[in-house]
Amino acid sequence: MARPEAQPVKSRLMETAAENPRRAPRPLVVVGGHPAVDLVNTVDRPDGHPPYDHLATYPELLDWSRRVGVLSQAETDALLGSVSPSAAQRAVQRVQELREVLIETFTAVTAGAPVGSWPQLQPYVVEAIEHAELHGHGLRWPAEAAQAMLWPLAHGAFVLLTADPADLERLKHCGACHWVFIDRSRNGSRRWCSMGDCGNAVKSRRYVERRAARRAQGRSG
Repeated sequence: MARPEAQPVKSRLMETAAENPRRAPRPLVVVGGHPAVDLVNTVDRPDGHPPYDHLATYPELLDWSRRVGVLSQAETDALLGSVSPSAAQRAVQRVQELREVLIETFTAVTAGAPVGSWPQLQPYVVEAIEHAELHGHGLRWPAEAAQAMLWPLAHGAFVLLTADPADLERLKHCGACHWVFIDRSRNGSRRWCSMGDCGNAVKSRRYVERRAARRAQGRSG
């Protein structure tokens, strides 16, 4: 699927000069602040490697769905033991397709560009509403379906895009990689998806660069 011209910052897992520039995919952490945003962050693009998909299998998809609160532990256990291989594969494929739409969508939002991906997102939202049941003041989806995680993700993305403009204003790309997050810091100054990952890596890289510059200046003097 084509993406808008305004692309996110090229993915780099920043390293110090002494480290090997080829890196394995980092552990998948939940940093987006919203399940639909975290879905975008399930693809890692470490330097020197092709993209790594953390949701390549149905067990991985179920475990991630539990971690972000889309499914409960009991629901994931039940699905893991009851879904056929073909249905599981289709569920993974559809979530990956939704993810591609959301990558395009959130890239446009963070770039301040018009969101042109609505025709691609709309069928997922319509399907989610069609499968939903009204439960209290919210919606609930049948947990026994192989694609049970798909519908709350699609509906959640729709709510994020339409309900609270403040959340969209705080949607950012990490200053060091392609991951996305909602900046819920008090003063809106968050720059990194994770201070313990990209933040520290960038600081380490800058420290090495400054030290190398000082040494070079000393030699030239």
